[in-house]
Amino acid sequence: TPSCMSTFDRLIAKIPEMFQDIARKAVSEQAEENAITRKSTHIEEQDLVDAMLSTTPDIFKDDMLESLREEGLYNS
Repeated sequence: TPSCMSTFDRLIAKIPEMFQDIARKAVSEQAEENAITRKSTHIEEQDLVDAMLSTTPDIFKDDMLESLREEGLYNS
């Protein structure tokens, strides 16, 4: 959806530039897999959030969680 794509772009923009291309690819692929697992042809925000959490290396996890919180997508 356009809203999900906009969220994706904002989250990727918060990643260090040198890692953005690989993050974009990894997160996109995982979000698609998440949607397929749900038997959906559309990626939803939760697919994106789960993909961000599962593909982000541990060293960057805290920053990613903060970015998700800023977007209102993570509450823990």
